[in-house]
Amino acid sequence: MDIAYTNGDSTARTAVLQINGQPATTVSFPPTGSWTTPGTVSVEVSLAKGSANTLTFSNSSAWAPDLDAIEVRPLPGTNGNQIVGQGSGRCADVFNNTITNGTQAELWDCGGGRNQSWTYTTRKEFVVYGDKCLDAYNAGTTNGTQVVIWDCNGQTNQQWNVNTNGTVSNVNAGLCLDASNAATANGTKLILWSCGTAANQKWTLS
Repeated sequence: MDIAYTNGDSTARTAVLQINGQPATTVSFPPTGSWTTPGTVSVEVSLAKGSANTLTFSNSSAWAPDLDAIEVRPLPGTNGNQIVGQGSGRCADVFNNTITNGTQAELWDCGGGRNQSWTYTTRKEFVVYGDKCLDAYNAGTTNGTQVVIWDCNGQTNQQWNVNTNGTVSNVNAGLCLDASNAATANGTKLILWSCGTAANQKWTLS
């Protein structure tokens, strides 16, 4: 999100930005030289896809900058699809927008954030954050192998077939993306398991 503003002071002004009730972020707005000279700061934010978003700027202890305009742009690789579980109605999610390699993929209420936005590429990768891939951990090929995110590297354990029966199978392992123990609650881990017909292995890209 690009924020156009003016700040004629000699020091930075700040404003607290809160979006859709998420944890607030303090944004710094450096001096622009005068109150008629515009500047721009860019902030990475998570917005709900396909619905209204509420953005609030505040500063309870000092003057905020003069805000002029806001432009929202998708990050590369983030304007993707949600992977929605048939059995749970919840989305494949990366907990708390974490970007660390090895972070477990899980089910969570669909919210349209970038941690639930997966781009399916011509290389059969599911890419999140623009550079992280859905990954069968350590190239595992056995039932229960963790499904995580990892730097995209082109290996077959990061490649997935989206099948006509609703399953999503790992190219390297030949096993299916599975909500562990057929659970449906927030935080249910995503793993690999022998492909079947149960709803916890059926997915829709939306």
